[in-house]
Amino acid sequence: MTTETAIHILELYNKWRRADEDMEMPDPKQLGLAIDLAIEELNKANKAVKLAKQTKDKLIEWQGPSDTEIAHGKADELLCAFVNDLGFTEVAKSFEKIEKWYA
Repeated sequence: MTTETAIHILELYNKWRRADEDMEMPDPKQLGLAIDLAIEELNKANKAVKLAKQTKDKLIEWQGPSDTEIAHGKADELLCAFVNDLGFTEVAKSFEKIEKWYA
């Protein structure tokens, strides 16, 4: 089931539950699958928020006086790891292939 399908099923179920429309009850099996997918997506989003906070905290830590070239390189690595951990490996790989030049 796609995320879009799950959203649609959950929206239909909510309309039925609230009696907003005269409609038949959505299929309970499909509803269960939609709920499972919604829980999975919420868990991923929660993990992403925690990971974003950890990444931000580390970037703030590196903002002090330091060798800016080294800090920039470390920040690039950290951000690539962050993007990779979110599941966007191809984005991180594409960025890593770009030639870098730091003053």
